[in-house]
Amino acid sequence: MADYTTLKQCVNDFDLPRIRQAIKEIGLTLAELDLDLQAYLTRSFCILELFATVDGGAKLLVQMNVVRAYDVAAELAARPVDAKAAKTRGEGAKEKIDGFVEGMEGGFETLNATITEAIKAAAAVIAE
Repeated sequence: MADYTTLKQCVNDFDLPRIRQAIKEIGLTLAELDLDLQAYLTRSFCILELFATVDGGAKLLVQMNVVRAYDVAAELAARPVDAKAAKTRGEGAKEKIDGFVEGMEGGFETLNATITEAIKAAAAVIAE
């Protein structure tokens, strides 16, 4: 008997339009940013997931300590989102994500600003 989930990891099924559509249809994304916001923001897929949430009109919730939520704007000002520097496990996924970002109006600058504002807005709900 084969373990389907193990075999599935060996298949490259990264389909950016399908991922973005799924996030939009689900309608809600929970980002766990409590322990290390910057670690989350060094992963291209995590950044893409946040962007797809905002772009698709889905709701973004963040999990973070209320004290941290008060400081998130300062943290993002000191260490801004840098999607271009973010990494993926495989180079093919990085190329697909970066190609998508470069093709959108405003490119990485718009993506970084969108993610920054989305995180600040979601954190503000916690800080209220």
